[in-house]
Amino acid sequence: MKKFYAIGKIQNGQVHLSPTESKRFQKYKATCEGKPVLITCSDISQRRSDEFHRLYRKRNQQISDWTGERPERLHEMFFRKAGLGVFEDELSDFILESNPESQEAKRIKVRRFFRESANDILNEDMKELFKLQDELVADLNEDIDPKNWLTLAGGDDIKSVDGTNGKT
Repeated sequence: MKKFYAIGKIQNGQVHLSPTESKRFQKYKATCEGKPVLITCSDISQRRSDEFHRLYRKRNQQISDWTGERPERLHEMFFRKAGLGVFEDELSDFILESNPESQEAKRIKVRRFFRESANDILNEDMKELFKLQDELVADLNEDIDPKNWLTLAGGDDIKSVDGTNGKT
């Protein structure tokens, strides 16, 4: 699946791209004719650092070790909760191909979640993912003796890798 990325401006409700980006976009749109597409628009923010991403993955592994849940499942759950993607509902292609008029085909829908690429996640998104991790851990630690609490890497580590060097 190819993707198109460009930086532009929104003025009077219209997207404005440079002449070069506009040409690229016209070519890309032609490849998508008649197909469903995902459109994302966001403010430009600093892209997350690799260190920030490593810390996020380390924290997911810590939660995984403590709960037994797979880190990738935790990753998907956090992305969904943070709204870093979209759900798409569609009728099952397999059933539709075999008998498009069947009652079963009309009842069965497939729900898929398309998430942002972790490479495209921004600092603000990463901070939201860290917050969700912290909230989950707070719930997990409830009614447990504090000496047995799950404690995630973070604090000063987060400030040192988020690109702000501790500045807010």
